[in-house]
Amino acid sequence: MDEEESGGLQELLLLDAREKQQHGKSIATAVFNLSKVIIGAGMMAIPRAYLQIGSVLGTAMLIGVALLIYFTLVVLVRGSAVTGAATYSQLALVTCGGPVMKLLQLAVLAFCFGFGVIYLVIIRDLLLGTPPACNGLLCELFGMDPSGALADPRLVIAAVALLICSPLLLLRSMERLSALNAVGISAIALLAATAAALALQGLAAGTAHSIPAWPQWQLLGPTRGQQLEALTAVLPVLIACYNAAQSLHPLMPLVQPYSEAKMRRVIGLALGVSFGVYWTLSVGAAAAFGEDVEVNVLNNLSVSGLQPLVGPALARLLSWGIRGGYLLSLLASLLLYMHPLRGCLAEMLWPEDALVAFTSHLNTAAAAAANSAAGSAQVANSSSGTYAVLPGPQQQQQQQQADHNPIDDSRVLLSFDSMDQPAFGSWAPGFLFRRSSRSGEAASTAAAAPGWFSRLSAASGASSSSGAAATPANLSGAGAAAAAGTASNAAAAVRGPLRWQQQEQRWYYVLTYGLLAGMVVVAVAASNIWEVLSAVGDLASTIQAFVVPGLIALVLAELLLRAVHYVGGSFVIALGLALFANGIYQRV
Repeated sequence: MDEEESGGLQELLLLDAREKQQHGKSIATAVFNLSKVIIGAGMMAIPRAYLQIGSVLGTAMLIGVALLIYFTLVVLVRGSAVTGAATYSQLALVTCGGPVMKLLQLAVLAFCFGFGVIYLVIIRDLLLGTPPACNGLLCELFGMDPSGALADPRLVIAAVALLICSPLLLLRSMERLSALNAVGISAIALLAATAAALALQGLAAGTAHSIPAWPQWQLLGPTRGQQLEALTAVLPVLIACYNAAQSLHPLMPLVQPYSEAKMRRVIGLALGVSFGVYWTLSVGAAAAFGEDVEVNVLNNLSVSGLQPLVGPALARLLSWGIRGGYLLSLLASLLLYMHPLRGCLAEMLWPEDALVAFTSHLNTAAAAAANSAAGSAQVANSSSGTYAVLPGPQQQQQQQQADHNPIDDSRVLLSFDSMDQPAFGSWAPGFLFRRSSRSGEAASTAAAAPGWFSRLSAASGASSSSGAAATPANLSGAGAAAAAGTASNAAAAVRGPLRWQQQEQRWYYVLTYGLLAGMVVVAVAASNIWEVLSAVGDLASTIQAFVVPGLIALVLAELLLRAVHYVGGSFVIALGLALFANGIYQRV
């Protein structure tokens, strides 16, 4: 008997260890992917900006912006848990309405597509070098003739897309790209470590440059007006260096089992990794190269830039390793951007199917709550007059297990029961019921429900079927109503996600490779697209990274009555609008 008990205990311990290992692996995978989304081509401009504004202000901005982005990403996570939205677009629709959702979709589409083109162009330059010289990896490693047909920039871009990107895009989920993303993060860490090593070598040899603590006005311009104008171009480099909102929802299925606490941990770790890379690279480059740090610090890490510091042989090895690793990092970023880009385009092409999938999930949640009302549910009254049905612990656990299973490789549906803190003071949130507009009672539901819920009812229209906010008057017949509504809600829940799966999965290759082909065409056809793409990317990033999260925060403040959402949301919106106006000013 003792041996049996001992064997059972060992099995339980082993199972617990395996579960913990799997949980840790899922978090590590999500952190690598989110870190790679954050750290992109823009990191090469950070050291110069850091040097120009000084180490005190530069470090404070890197930390402050990281905390600000943490707030915006947590707002998206919290908003998804409160509303059940499975995508960024759905969250914008249910909280802010259709116009904001359409603006967000256009911003995400422009941002991801534009940066995809930029990455292809940068990869081309890494392979071929800067014309007319052929000082890229292909020329230096393989002795390619710069005047030959194989050195045609258009051919190189097409070859990268066809031979490298196309096979990797057969991996439909972000999880399958984890190895490449880990390599990309390692390559970026190598770049930062190289800059730090050069700085330490300079300190040992007495040749290191002092890092200024305060803004270096002479680096910004000769006159005060020019200096202030240059400052308006430098500060956005640091403010926009943590953008990741567009890829947050596609990353959520990687965290298993899903919870808000784990997702907040992933966000914090990814931002910490990004800050460490940015700060190390900036300080190392400033100490190693001083005022000679270029706008693209990769130019300082070329063979000619490294040779005076480490000698010709080591300079070649370091330069090849840094550029090769950076190339892999760009490839990983390009592939990661495809997920939100494809998902956003699919929601724009089939908006009704996306909405059906969303409202069907809410119907399923409502049905589960109605079933639990007959047993262990309790009813609580809020100060505003709305009520909620609180499912019992067993029903909550079953619903969580069901909702935490993604319906495909890139989607996860969240439920209200993932809310882990009370809202509306003493009122504990549960599942909200709402009536279909067909029954003629949508007006009373919208009047009783919070703002985001009435917006959902108006947006969904005849696409959904569900009940009204549960009150003591109608809870007397809750058992019968729940039994009558469960079958139709369950059927809708099956139809919705399946239709969404069918649309996105059926057209996966058309959407994915059509977008890749479009990027190739733009990169090949346009001779000088940097200014246009950078303008589009800057303006789009402010909308999807600051303005929309700020609006969602204000809606959550209305719903949850928390001052942090009012203050943080207002500040984020103001900052986003200022960045948007500054982006227009810089181009005009």
